[in-house]
Amino acid sequence: PDLRHFTSVYLALLIIGGQIGLPIVVITALICKKVTWHPTLINFCITWIIYSVVYCLYGANRSNSYRWVCTVQASMIHGAAPMYVESFSLVVTTWTAMQYPQSIMLDKIPGALRLFLMLAPPYLVFVGFSVGAGIFALLQPRSVYPSNGLYCTICVEHLSACPPLQQEAVVPCFCAVVMAIILGLELPISIQYYRQWRDIKKSFPLVARRPSTSLCFRIGLLCVHSWLTLR
Repeated sequence: PDLRHFTSVYLALLIIGGQIGLPIVVITALICKKVTWHPTLINFCITWIIYSVVYCLYGANRSNSYRWVCTVQASMIHGAAPMYVESFSLVVTTWTAMQYPQSIMLDKIPGALRLFLMLAPPYLVFVGFSVGAGIFALLQPRSVYPSNGLYCTICVEHLSACPPLQQEAVVPCFCAVVMAIILGLELPISIQYYRQWRDIKKSFPLVARRPSTSLCFRIGLLCVHSWLTLR
């Protein structure tokens, strides 16, 4: 469908949320001493900023160089979606935070290497998929076009999510595998949290304790988001 008439709304949502709102959140987390955020959470926000910039390229640069911009955007779009792998780092961080100190395997890894393993994957995947898609786009320039008028993509077999080639799509399959792994880890995290809360309640029966509503909401929201995205 031709959605070109929604360009203004489309760009406004991406710019306001991804290029104004999220950078403010990241800067606040970095400079405010009263706010303590884990690096993986900040990195997660940065990946969404990159995601929003990538999807704005064609809509904000419709000029004589449209073919070049379209090719670059189409290649980067196929690299932006797999950056969802950063959610895996968030889930692993949540899991390790709930373990006993002597049972955390990540603590045995040197700090610099551990930070690299937690923060680098989304950018490595982004570069890998973007370069691969870019090479294909240069070899098959006719496969690159703005199918809906809002952004460019590559619609070819074994690479894109364009029907009826969805079952053989590399990028959606990669994202689906990552999300399935994340969902598989969310279940033991929920069970571990419940067991720890139950043990604390048994150890201190006179103290009125209730499960953290905020934490339950965030875990539940992540589960629902993952299920909806996977579907």
